[in-house]
Amino acid sequence: MIKTAYAPAYPHDSFIEIFPDIYLLQGSIKIALGLSMNRNMVIVK
Repeated sequence: MIKTAYAPAYPHDSFIEIFPDIYLLQGSIKIALGLSMNRNMVIVK
C-alpha cells in the first residue's frame, strides 16, 4: 500500500486579496459526523 504525504484537495472559497500581492484562501473539511474544521491558507505572490 502506498501512503501519500499530503491530504487530498477539498472545496474552498475564492481567493481574497487582503493586501497587494497577498491573498487569503478559506475552506473547511468534515472530520466526523456533524463536525468540521476550518482551513486557511495565505498566499504571497
